[in-house]
Amino acid sequence: MESLVAKSRRTRGVNKRDVRKIAKVRGNDVNVISEFTLDNKVETDIKDAFPKFKGTQVIYEITNGDVYRKLIIEGLQGNKFAASVTVHTPEEFNGMRMFVTEDGSTGITLTKEGFLGGSFSSSEKPTQRWRIYHGDCDDAINVKKLF
Repeated sequence: MESLVAKSRRTRGVNKRDVRKIAKVRGNDVNVISEFTLDNKVETDIKDAFPKFKGTQVIYEITNGDVYRKLIIEGLQGNKFAASVTVHTPEEFNGMRMFVTEDGSTGITLTKEGFLGGSFSSSEKPTQRWRIYHGDCDDAINVKKLF
């Protein structure tokens, strides 16, 4: 069941589409309120600059703190940096904006103030798909401007 909101925004090659739908992410039903994609030109420019770049995924903004918590716990299994990650309660995650890739392998949170609340990336497979948002951000302000 998907109902589109009449709003769609485009900024600096990042397209935001407001949606209300249920999506399956790693076997979990999640409430998706927005989808983010990149323009083809941006993706092409990234591939030209970084030949090993594998492409992009749709990024979902979700509202399920319990599912986000489950995804982060699963994603941290076997991750050498797991000890440095704070896993909040579902209620705490519900007080943040939560973003995950469509395959659930990577996610970030933003606090109400717009600061980076945390991030995870599954160690089960190397991914360069999220690097534009995740690994190569200079600071949380750059992430905040995208969303």
